[in-house]
Amino acid sequence: MDFNITESGSAAMRNRQPILDQLLTICEDTGSVLELGSGTGVHATFFAQQLPHLTWQASEQAASFEPLRGLDTGGNLLPPILVDMAADTWDVEIHDAIYMANVLHMFPEKQIASLFRKANAVLNEGGRLVVYGPFNTDGAYTGPGNESFDASLKQMHPSFGLRDTAQLKEWAAQAGMTMQPPIRMPADNLLLVFDS
Repeated sequence: MDFNITESGSAAMRNRQPILDQLLTICEDTGSVLELGSGTGVHATFFAQQLPHLTWQASEQAASFEPLRGLDTGGNLLPPILVDMAADTWDVEIHDAIYMANVLHMFPEKQIASLFRKANAVLNEGGRLVVYGPFNTDGAYTGPGNESFDASLKQMHPSFGLRDTAQLKEWAAQAGMTMQPPIRMPADNLLLVFDS
């Protein structure tokens, strides 16, 4: 089943520089990145240009893939691929890192635990899963805007909503991954890094 997890282009434009500032360190020794839920490809294009030492693989689910068809690829930005995140396994190359922005709050909660397992299966030893977005911390919202955003998500679909970092840490541990301390980002967002 496909869920629309595409980040809007305007949001991707706003947050790309603060995320890049962190990726410069996080992906300093990274060779290849698989981006899940690439949306219109704003992050893929920008990060591939700014991080020429790595290969960036954009991807989307079938229902949201059309905007990626016109992505200007070449050099270290590979042609986009289809990845069904809800599938039992992902038929993708092994990568050094996986990146997702504003995906988990629009991905069914009951499938997130298996997402960590599938992510770990396609990461090289010592690889990292890097996740950006709004999250709760110890059951609390990180800002007033996130509370109303969470309510709007649940109106869109009962399985959507902000995820708590403690629960994500637990699911990651079950999949053999370790969560680093969350990195605070603008607009009450967080950047979470999980080590394989």
